[in-house]
Amino acid sequence: MLITGIVLGLIAGLTQSGSYIFSRRYVVRRHSGPLQLLILSHIVMGVISAVILPWLWRSDLPEPGVYVWPLLSVSGFYLLGQFFFFAALKSSDASRLSPLLALKIVFLAMLTAMLMHQPIAPMQWAGIFVCVSSAFVLNHTGGSLPWRSLV
Repeated sequence: MLITGIVLGLIAGLTQSGSYIFSRRYVVRRHSGPLQLLILSHIVMGVISAVILPWLWRSDLPEPGVYVWPLLSVSGFYLLGQFFFFAALKSSDASRLSPLLALKIVFLAMLTAMLMHQPIAPMQWAGIFVCVSSAFVLNHTGGSLPWRSLV
């Protein structure tokens, strides 16, 4: 099971990095704004999700009142983050911006420790440190990011 998780994590990272390259290409070649890319990408994801829904649907879901507000909150922040990332792609290369996404691992670890009272093991902290260190190393190769992209 551990090997499956590692392999799937590597595949997810690879495909996510590829998506940033194609997102940058779309924004630059089509001279379109981040909002258009956000809308089009979510239409594609919605269609794919609708196709696979019959195989993943579970009948034992809780009532929507239990999860609708947390779901809307998380979705809103996700969309906001994606919009700003697509906006940053207009002034920087995807390969320069994607390492900064590793910084969200620090926030996830802190939120897990503080809000969920789940301790972070030393090996997990080591992984977080390696990930964040690599993000800083990759960010400083070839010069600094423009402030517009960084913000």
